[in-house]
This record gives sequence, structure tokens and C-alpha cells, in this order.
Amino acid sequence: MNEGSEWIHYGAGMVYMRKQCYKDAANEFHKTLDINPSYANSYVQLGILNKKNGEKYAAKCFFNEALKLDPENEEANFQLGLYSLVDGELDDAKKRISLILKSNPLHIEAKINLAVVFGRKGDFVQGQALIEDVYALSRTHRDGFARLGWIKAATKDWPGALKLMTRDLKSERLSPTLQLNLARVYGHLGDFETAVDLIEEAYSQNKSLKDGYAKLGWIKAESQDWISAFGFMIKDYEKGRMSSKWQINLSMIQIFKGEYEGSVKLIEALYTDDKRVTDGYARMGWAHFLSSGNEQKLEFFIEKDVRLDRLSVEGKIISAIAMSIHGKLIPARILMDTLYSENSFLRDGFALMGWPLIEKGKLKAGITLIEKDYRLNRLSHIWKINYAYQLAKIGQAQKARALFNEVMQVENSRQEFCIGFQLKPSKIIKKSDLIQMIENAERFHCCRHRERNDEHEDNRIWR
Repeated sequence: MNEGSEWIHYGAGMVYMRKQCYKDAANEFHKTLDINPSYANSYVQLGILNKKNGEKYAAKCFFNEALKLDPENEEANFQLGLYSLVDGELDDAKKRISLILKSNPLHIEAKINLAVVFGRKGDFVQGQALIEDVYALSRTHRDGFARLGWIKAATKDWPGALKLMTRDLKSERLSPTLQLNLARVYGHLGDFETAVDLIEEAYSQNKSLKDGYAKLGWIKAESQDWISAFGFMIKDYEKGRMSSKWQINLSMIQIFKGEYEGSVKLIEALYTDDKRVTDGYARMGWAHFLSSGNEQKLEFFIEKDVRLDRLSVEGKIISAIAMSIHGKLIPARILMDTLYSENSFLRDGFALMGWPLIEKGKLKAGITLIEKDYRLNRLSHIWKINYAYQLAKIGQAQKARALFNEVMQVENSRQEFCIGFQLKPSKIIKKSDLIQMIENAERFHCCRHRERNDEHEDNRIWR
């Protein structure tokens, strides 16, 4: 290859990128690096290609190679900042995106994502100020306030989410996709009529959208209103707007309604139509277990997916729970450890294994498993509350209070909690009642501590 011709191959690669001929593009970028190994932007483009293919590790390696050659490379820093944002590494995301804006204050996507970083950190004032800057610079950008609002929604602050998201709706800057999210916010606030109107409008604007009614119906499922949940979800199924994942969720709702044959037929048809679908039977078994405690059905349906080679990570978690229920704790723990080592995003696996043991009276074994998730920093807010509840019950007040406070720092607007598995909770407890439980445990602990001190003092006197 001729020296100095690297720019020709880079240009050809960019043309192939625009034409979506990604394999040819990769070949051209590699040719660029064969001629000039210090051509940083070729590493950037190879990173983007790997990102498109879902190869996160390889993509990050290419972006980092680009930064070794060009530490202030805008696109490499931006892409790594996005990865950090997704992974919850907010300080790194802020550092990288701020670096871009220092040299290029008009980088709109950087401004939007920095606003999201601030929102994730709880600084919505700064986040909103950045979105206002973006909107002043661009008439075409959308969903800025909606993205901030959805962060509020993640903490169950539905009024806060509504206030932000409707800013985009009123200014006609809300995309159909985020409009479906706004519909869910209205659903959580009890206004299903407005939610339906928003879904219908979003569907009319974008024919490819799916699962709007399904996700709205799931709100009803969370309150165990299976009939209403099914009524909403079946709309998407009948319209051909339901993804495979949500068809499996629909089959679970059918089980909760007692329509077992219909549930099986739905999964059979889904498996026939799409060879890539996984965990359909395993999740049916899980629904059977949640609805009736039927351990045999749980094992039977897991085995169906095993025989069909249709068990993914989620199905394997269900399999580990089943092992734990049947006393096979060692293989269950080994399986969960393996899943954790291969999937950094997984949460609550050991907690899910431990809860059925607690319900069977095996308190120590169950709490030990939940504690493992907490130590690994893999325990979600839902399961921190479950853990706090159990600790308060057995008098471990200090840890229960700490867990409760951790959750309240993020979800302070919550007024009640589902204890146990969220679709089939063992009870629903008011926030005030949970606080009272923890305070009672604290008082009991203080009384026991005083009694021990008095006993020690009496012994000292008599000696």
C-alpha cells in the first residue's frame, strides 16, 4: 500500500458507512491503519461499527486506542461517555462530556447527555438549564425534558415526571416513542383515559411502535388487576403491535387469570413463529409458582425450555431459583455466580433465590443470600426494601434503617411498598407502617441493651 494514501481508504470507509455497507467500511478502516497505525479516527469508526454490532468490549477498546493517539478526540470521548452513562459511571460520563463541551460548546448531543447525567445525579435544575440551552440552539431536537422526566419516573416520582414530560408535549417536542412513556406516567397517576389517547396518537404517527398498551396494562398487573391488565395488553396483540417479550408477559397474565391452555397456545405459536425467542416456558412456570406455589409446574416448564435450547440468562435465573427452592443450594449458587461473572448488569439474583427460602421458614439461609447481593452492590431498591422489612422483623434495626434510608434518598415520594415478589407480593405495606416497624425494632434493641447493662451492673455489685 502507498504511504500517504490512508485518507483515501478512510474516505472510502466513510462512504460505505453512509451506505450501511459496514463490512466493506471495516475493511477500509483497517487498510487505513495498515498504512498509518496512528490514524485515530479509524479506531473511532471501528469502535462505532462494533457498537452497532453490540460488541461493547471491542468498541470500548477501539475508542480507547483512539484516545491514546488523540486524548481530546471528540467522538471517542463522547462514545465512552455514553457507555459510562449507561453503566451508571456518572462521574466518568460527566468528565468526558464536559471535556467535549469545553472545546465545542455547541455540541448539542453532548449537552443533552450531560443534562441526563445531572438528572441521574439528582440535579434537575442544572439538567433543565442545559435542555433549555439546547432548545434555544435547535428547533428540531426533541425529548430533552422527557428524558429528564423519565429519570423521575424511575424513582416513582410520577407527578415530577409528568411536569417535565408535558413540557415537551406542549411545545410539540415529544417523539412518539417518549409519548408512550408519558402514557405510562398518566397510567401510574390513574388517568388511563389520557394514557389511551396518547398511545393512539403515538401509534398513528409511527406505525413501527409496539407494546404501548402492553406496558400500560402491566401497571394494572402490578396491582393484581389481571382482567384489566389483559384487556389493555390484548389490544397490542390483536393489532400486531406486541413484541415477543411482551407476548410472554401476556401469557403470564393468562396464567394469573387461570387461562392455562390459552397461555400454552400463545407460547407454542410464538416459538413456532420466531426461533430466537427464549424463556417462554420458564416464565410460564414462574407464573405458575407465583400464582399457586406449584413447584412441579415450575420445574416442568423450565425443563421444556432446556430441551428446546431456549433458555437465556433470564431463564437460567429462574432455573437457579427452582434449584434453591428444592434445596439444591450449591449448584444454584454456582449457576448464579457464573451468570453474574458473565453479565455485569444483573441484579437481585441471589435475593430472588433467598426469598422463597424465607417464606418456607429458612430465614438464615434466605437472608444470607440477600446479603450477598447487597455486598456485591447488586441489590435493587425493591429488594433493599424487602431486606429492610425482614431485618426489622428479626430486630436488626440498624441495618434495616440504613437500607430504608438508602432507598428514600432516591424514592422519597413512595408511599407504599410491595413486600416479596412484585407481581404477587406477600403483602403491601404503607411507608408509615414500615417506618413504625423499624422504630419498634430500634426501641426493642435499646431496651435489650439497657437490660444487659443493668444485668452487668447487678453482677458487678454482687461481686
